[in-house]
Amino acid sequence: YQIENGAQLAYVLTPTLVNNASPIPNGKCYVLVKDIRLNNTSNPNWKENSPKSWGWADARFVGTFDGNGHTIDGLYYKGGQRVMGLFPYVGASNDGTMQATIKNFKMTNASITSTAADGAGFVAGQASRVAYFEDIYIDESCEIISTSVKGVGGILGQSAYNIFMSNCAMNGKVSGNKNVGAFIGTASSGAKLDIKSSYTTADLYVQGVTDRNLASASANVYVVKKQGTVDAVATQLTPEQMQGENAKQNMAGFDFDRAWKTVEGGYPVHYVYVRPDHVWDGTKAEKF
Repeated sequence: YQIENGAQLAYVLTPTLVNNASPIPNGKCYVLVKDIRLNNTSNPNWKENSPKSWGWADARFVGTFDGNGHTIDGLYYKGGQRVMGLFPYVGASNDGTMQATIKNFKMTNASITSTAADGAGFVAGQASRVAYFEDIYIDESCEIISTSVKGVGGILGQSAYNIFMSNCAMNGKVSGNKNVGAFIGTASSGAKLDIKSSYTTADLYVQGVTDRNLASASANVYVVKKQGTVDAVATQLTPEQMQGENAKQNMAGFDFDRAWKTVEGGYPVHYVYVRPDHVWDGTKAEKF
């Protein structure tokens, strides 16, 4: 399935009354073919001008979502939905066995203010089965403020199963009152968290519950050196060591030939992101 606007993305994520399943058959591959702007963020005060809310309660996604190098701009939510993210739940099919792969996109100007009890993240609120997050870039313009009692994370709020992340950058602002992490808020005691070739500029632990479940296979995870301590799995670098051409010498494990590119005076970014120009009208498509 090809997705080219906010209405079609909403169609994929809107639950039905039957088993909380989305209207499209589970386990399919969805490819973003255009950049999507969920709200017009050109005005600095856009959040005060009745923005369209992205809250799809109990929407569950399995299969593959490939952002295809595009940008999703202006996600907005404010309220008490149980879990919140671009994908509220990932990795839970009707029979409870299928996984999710979310990859290859950039998020800008996302704003989530959540009183959710279970979890909040820019990409996903909760992973109910095995999930893969690959080549995702969270811009510094994104912000989550959550009072979740379980987990708040820059990529994922909480997980009950194994999570694999690679080539992710989390530069957004994430705050909450419990289990706040740059990549993942928290996970069940039996879940394995495997993070590779990723970095964050947030002043946070990699995971909200320090060092729990972080797999020994996790490697090449970098954080900006600030006050306090960080997880054993992460390497602390100064901003200067992670910026410009210095990143190539200091960020081992990053593929600067195919996945990442350096930015003069800035942190590494993924290749080819374009500013979206179509604004979602707040509706849900009836079909593709």
